[in-house]
Amino acid sequence: MRQKGSLLLVLTLLAVAIVAPVVVARPNAAPAGAPLVQAATPVAAPDSAPDAAPDQTDYAPPPAGRTGFYIENGRFNILQPAPDYFATGSFLFWAWKDLNPSKGGYSWAILDKWIQDSLDAGYVSVGLAITPYTGRFCHPLEQGTDLIPAFVRNGPDNIAGNADDTVFASDVPDTRDCDQDGNPDRGPNAIWLLPDYTDSYYKEQYFTFVKALADHLLSSPYRDKIGWVAIGTGKDGENKPADDRDDPSLEAHGLTVPAWVQFVQDTTDAYTAAFYDGSGYPRIQVISQNAPFFKSPTERRDIANYVATRRVGVSLNTITPDFNFVEACASTNPNVRCTAIYDQARQYNNIAPVMLESYAYMMPTRNSFYWSMMRALDIKADYIRLSSFWNSSISDGNLTNPDNLATAEWVTHYVGTGFSSGQNQPFSIWSTMREHRAPCHLGYATLSRNECNQWPTNGNYEFYLTQLHLKDFGGITIPVTPDDRTEITGWDASESTVVNKPWHYNTQPYDQVLRDVGLFQLGSNGVQTQVDPGWVTRRSDQAHGHSKFIFDATDRYFARSQPPADSTFKVIVTITYLDHGDDRWLLVYDSTTGPKAATVYAINDWNVRRGLAVDDFLPFDGKVTPPVNYIQKTNSNKWKVATFVIEDGNFNNGLLNEARADLYIESKSPSGQNDGDEYIHHVDVRKVQEFIEVTPTPTPTTAPTNTPTPTATRTPTRTPTPTVTPTSTPNVGIVNGKVYVDNNGNNQPDAGEGLAGATLTLTGPANLQRTSAADGSYSFGDVPPGDYLLSETPPTGYGPAKPVSAVGLSIQANTTRTWHFGHDPLPTPTATPTGLPTATPTTTPTATSTTPPAIPLYLPLLRRG
Repeated sequence: MRQKGSLLLVLTLLAVAIVAPVVVARPNAAPAGAPLVQAATPVAAPDSAPDAAPDQTDYAPPPAGRTGFYIENGRFNILQPAPDYFATGSFLFWAWKDLNPSKGGYSWAILDKWIQDSLDAGYVSVGLAITPYTGRFCHPLEQGTDLIPAFVRNGPDNIAGNADDTVFASDVPDTRDCDQDGNPDRGPNAIWLLPDYTDSYYKEQYFTFVKALADHLLSSPYRDKIGWVAIGTGKDGENKPADDRDDPSLEAHGLTVPAWVQFVQDTTDAYTAAFYDGSGYPRIQVISQNAPFFKSPTERRDIANYVATRRVGVSLNTITPDFNFVEACASTNPNVRCTAIYDQARQYNNIAPVMLESYAYMMPTRNSFYWSMMRALDIKADYIRLSSFWNSSISDGNLTNPDNLATAEWVTHYVGTGFSSGQNQPFSIWSTMREHRAPCHLGYATLSRNECNQWPTNGNYEFYLTQLHLKDFGGITIPVTPDDRTEITGWDASESTVVNKPWHYNTQPYDQVLRDVGLFQLGSNGVQTQVDPGWVTRRSDQAHGHSKFIFDATDRYFARSQPPADSTFKVIVTITYLDHGDDRWLLVYDSTTGPKAATVYAINDWNVRRGLAVDDFLPFDGKVTPPVNYIQKTNSNKWKVATFVIEDGNFNNGLLNEARADLYIESKSPSGQNDGDEYIHHVDVRKVQEFIEVTPTPTPTTAPTNTPTPTATRTPTRTPTPTVTPTSTPNVGIVNGKVYVDNNGNNQPDAGEGLAGATLTLTGPANLQRTSAADGSYSFGDVPPGDYLLSETPPTGYGPAKPVSAVGLSIQANTTRTWHFGHDPLPTPTATPTGLPTATPTTTPTATSTTPPAIPLYLPLLRRG
């Protein structure tokens, strides 16, 4: 083992370099006789800084929709149709020699055909990963340097075996035993060749190829379909020169750590000079594959800092439900600080794209895929590469199942979304209760408590909805699990930052209540099989004075910049909770009139689709009639999904005084007594313009308790609320609503408030225009499916609509979307605005009450402003 300078780094290498091998599919060899395209005179290796004039007219951000899932496909076996797997793109590893088999000659035809085949299969984008060298694997039995064109391997004289060759023999022979007969397949003394990354001819020819590839793609009719190009540096294209056993040979041949880092930086410059404009903006996005390292994980930190500041994305391997040594920026050790695998994503995801890569062996069960995808979104991934996943066969079942597909569909709502300029805002914001567990039971290995005890991800997996563990407000929640193999949550190594924080660190995490739910089932590899909300979750801790789950919604989602703000938001909150005990719990939110209890709309048995709130409409079953405000548990010991509707959300950090809270779950009884803890799995907050209800198909599928249901195939018919509209024809949709003068200030159209003469314009696959009628109503019938912009121009004398005068709508067949445009009253209104309902009525809520209840006296009713 290498000397790394500290025991911590030794453990790091055990956990990262040994336990999690990087597996990359091999590129396809070019068929004999593939056509070549002669290039012009070879170009010299580019300087590190572009010298071309800025070409801003040629630059545009990557088109919307290019982020998302990219599925690895072969040249001749493309998984299809892409929409079945919620995939944006197809990608493939391309050997350098396949695209550049001779000096100045290029096989672009095979690349173009694969792109067209991918588009024909339903993918809307493609990704290319370049591989100049691959490591010691078995199939096919060839040298890793065979991916380098022969004219490059042979050096300037193009004669193999001379001193100017750009490859050399490793001191470690080729010991591969692929047939497992106990003998090396190529004999005991077969040589293994390595690239000479410091050779000037090697770099010159490689950089010339990169320039030619960029010239072809940028002038290709497929240019707008290229989502990204992954930089190829070392082994399997990643930022690691060779297998660990070959490191001494590389060092003896002059490859020091500084020299390797310099080679990666020079290669990055070659790609950006070729694919970016003169101002350093990507014409086609370039990604650096920065998961592994040569001698020290500090290389990750140095390379990530270099590439990200040049608008080059970072690609990281290993998406698993949990892992070791992933976020170490809190370390005080300079040899460790910010060297963990996910640190670079946390540091740079606001300035450069983040790509994650994973395989079936890393996520072999429904539960591991579910939690792995939450982890991917927690670090704000823009691209997710799935290699050998959907088309893989594993011992415990097919990965193409309703749970995995529902999870994948959910991911598409969030991957690549955010609040930066040019980004689409997320579908909703959410928080999943969890904590790091040790030992780590992965699909391909089990890491003991000691092996899985260095710089993990602490706390929940979250997407812009943050749980606040506030001791002074009773907000400490405890991580628990049904897995009796779990020894601790959190971690307790020498630099641990969580041992004094009970919301992270628990030395007795096993919980019999969670085990009794019955979802804890292990596969043949010791990994949880069924999706389990309780795999690791949180409970309140009433015994120690902590009864709340407190959450802060990012101000950017609700367009909050400077408090106070008094605009109202309609919000749907979906909460997965364990129906254990017969007590009650309450959801409190920040309304325009102060703290208020949310109204329960529906309660249903949990499944993946319901729990993640994948659909953009309210549940059509499990409705609570009449509506109530407390969840009354029934001790079924099942996971349940509660849906709440909020008509007057403010979400301006107004709860619990200075706590920044926007909503919280209160587990105490209405009289403030400790009546039983709550177990919470997932909280989703979705801002809406309208509450869309659905009518189920005549024979909807009913999901068995705690089992998946193929609801992804259900096609409910949406009906507008509250107006009644004609039924749309099967292949088109309807857009309708009202334009009104909001005389009473309630942000909805009422009788007598209609505004005639407004112009409504629908722009998209069809371009339509309507004028509002005497009662303010308008309707677009027979709208072809697609994405539209609906805009409104009021008649003379009225200002722009509030809160917006244009909105994007996605129209589907046999659906109706309703949107109202409200305007403030004329300067001399004749109606007197009415006051908002009181936030704290004096009546005590009952199970059948339809009146919003008072917030119990033990809840602080403090508000800023």
